[in-house]
Amino acid sequence: MTNKNYIIEYTAKAKNGMVLKSGKMRAKNRMSSFDAQVKFEKWLENKYDNFGKLIVHSCKEENPLNGIFGDMFGSNNPFGF
Repeated sequence: MTNKNYIIEYTAKAKNGMVLKSGKMRAKNRMSSFDAQVKFEKWLENKYDNFGKLIVHSCKEENPLNGIFGDMFGSNNPFGF
């Protein structure tokens, strides 16, 4: 089994229920989508002292072509293509 990259769309909440951060994160070289989510949750626990819960909206395997063309045609493209 080879390691793959995953794109996690998420919302991280504090212990009091407030949103700490939301967005997308790339998890590199993980064995499965579950492994990617667990590793990301542990990272959030270490980064935020008041981290309470990770809500995963989607976790998809990254398409290798997205790495080549994603920056050129993706949502971060300043030209809007």
